[in-house]
Amino acid sequence: MRDAGYGLLTGPQQRVTISPVRTASNEYLSQLQQDNSSLQKRLNLVLQELDRVNRDRSKLVHKMSLVDQDVSSMQSKLHNEDNADQMNNEMQLDVNGQRDNNVNIKRTIHDTDMTRNDAI
Repeated sequence: MRDAGYGLLTGPQQRVTISPVRTASNEYLSQLQQDNSSLQKRLNLVLQELDRVNRDRSKLVHKMSLVDQDVSSMQSKLHNEDNADQMNNEMQLDVNGQRDNNVNIKRTIHDTDMTRNDAI
């Protein structure tokens, strides 16, 4: 038989008593189990919140990617418009140059006609 330190009395009578040490240990273990359960619940809540935040973050990253694509598209269109404006300006200069050439050719033809008429 065990001695009184472990909650049992030795001897002829068979009385079972719980020692204060064992009771305190059981209460302590019970409290640890409750704390463990509470911490697991809190951990689960924190993990759920982390999942929600990660989903929100993923949505924001996706939206930012779409905005970045839109910005790139707009910049490309602006660059194309700049190129079109540049080509338009160059063509306008060419038209003005051709107009001046036509005016000079008409003047030359007119002068030649006048010279020919004077020679006749």
